[in-house]
Amino acid sequence: TRVPEELHAGILAFVDKVIEVSELLVQAASELEHLQEAGFGGREAERVIEQIEQVAHGEYEADKLQTQVSRHLYEIEDKVDPISVYFIMKLFRLLGEIANHAENTGDNLRMMLSRQ
Repeated sequence: TRVPEELHAGILAFVDKVIEVSELLVQAASELEHLQEAGFGGREAERVIEQIEQVAHGEYEADKLQTQVSRHLYEIEDKVDPISVYFIMKLFRLLGEIANHAENTGDNLRMMLSRQ
């Protein structure tokens, strides 16, 4: 699939945001061992909750980027063959799902902390 040059910057920004969201989730999850030692409370729990909020905000930003790049693709759709449009949109959906799963996992982690 050929990606039009004018979409490169937007797609790379979207990919970077999805990676950032995923890395934030990994950081929050890596704190679980410290949380266990602290009895799932205190400053450690607050730090993890802050990280989870950053994951949620990052996912929101990823959604906005996905919308912007999708709109741009449809603006230049006459310059792109239909098969490429299909595969580019499929790529956007998959990247969006990665960010959504990161947010959902963060929400589950937040629920675990709130039950302690």
